[in-house]
Amino acid sequence: MAESQFFSKCGTGDVPVIAIFTKFDALDNRAFDKLKKEGKSRRESRELATQRAVIDFEAIYLKMIYKYAHPPKAHVYLRDMNMEGSKCGELMERTTSSLDDEVLQQLFVSTQRNNVEVCISYAMERDALPVIRQSAKSTVNRDIKRDSVEVKEMIRSMLAWFPQYPVSVKDV
Repeated sequence: MAESQFFSKCGTGDVPVIAIFTKFDALDNRAFDKLKKEGKSRRESRELATQRAVIDFEAIYLKMIYKYAHPPKAHVYLRDMNMEGSKCGELMERTTSSLDDEVLQQLFVSTQRNNVEVCISYAMERDALPVIRQSAKSTVNRDIKRDSVEVKEMIRSMLAWFPQYPVSVKDV
């Protein structure tokens, strides 16, 4: 099996590898059948199949993959990718979080022009929330003004995640 050789012998150095399990919806069908055989109703089986597929897969295969000498940095399950309008939001999220360097994260996120949600998520998580938390701790007795240094720096940092939009701090 090529995957086992890759994860046990090759390694990738500093390059994060994300294990992508495609056509995961096929496992949903198997899980549905198992649940039916266990006596669940059709409705219950349909509701529980997705969760059961993940549990079964993780118990058998995923545990094995993460035991290798060079396991993936993350994994993602893709379902229904044959459907029109399917999106890879979870894959983009895992890819971004797997990158250890903030500049690389910004580069990756900025290339995802069609996924503003990822840009917003990272701008908030990496830039806005730390400033807000710090400001809340240090400004209990004073108001945070819109033109304060902290707010301008937070906005400047957040805008770095959106290089495709020509906006600057003075525009805000």
